[in-house]
Amino acid sequence: MTNLIVKTAHHFLKYDFMYDLYQNIVGGVAYRNRIVGDLTKFEKPVFLDLGCGTASVCRIISKNIKYFGVDNSRIYLNRAKIDFPENSFTQSDLGQFEWNRNIAINGTMVATGLGLLHHLNDDQATNFLTGCRSILDQNSLLFTVDPVIITGTGKIAKWFAENDRGQFIRKPKELIMLFEKSGFEPSYQVRKNQFRIPLDTIEITALIK
Repeated sequence: MTNLIVKTAHHFLKYDFMYDLYQNIVGGVAYRNRIVGDLTKFEKPVFLDLGCGTASVCRIISKNIKYFGVDNSRIYLNRAKIDFPENSFTQSDLGQFEWNRNIAINGTMVATGLGLLHHLNDDQATNFLTGCRSILDQNSLLFTVDPVIITGTGKIAKWFAENDRGQFIRKPKELIMLFEKSGFEPSYQVRKNQFRIPLDTIEITALIK
């Protein structure tokens, strides 16, 4: 029964209204906003939101920063384009090789993958990171956050991580290795109590080697 409930919930999260509702309920929107608010303090001219979903973070990004959102869900992007018509969006599968080939953006920026990497297997994650490395310059940074299970993760937090739509929960060392192989210098922090539900997350800040 539990698996059926989880599968049903995952199905409904494909729709923009249910996705936004769920993220608001569990505190995902507030968590993303805190992250993005901190990242915009770096005052980079471009904000590249990879796996942008419905792009709710646009509400807190200064009009002086050029926002560019990428996602593989046409449903989410259609909603984003309606809510934020002044910003740029494109559809792309971020786990595919050269996912960025049709994205005419490069230079100094903050790029984010908020809740993205645990949806990608190792090959797809490498494709994603390699694509990021090719469009970021030496003054840019890449920031990601994903669920994580470590020693000390509670049973309920572990359940939420294991039953997320993303099926590739990695240990910190495994994530760091992916970043380093793709040409980044990463550092990380494990965070607790960022959501209204028990869930541990790993925040990675990566600079160009």
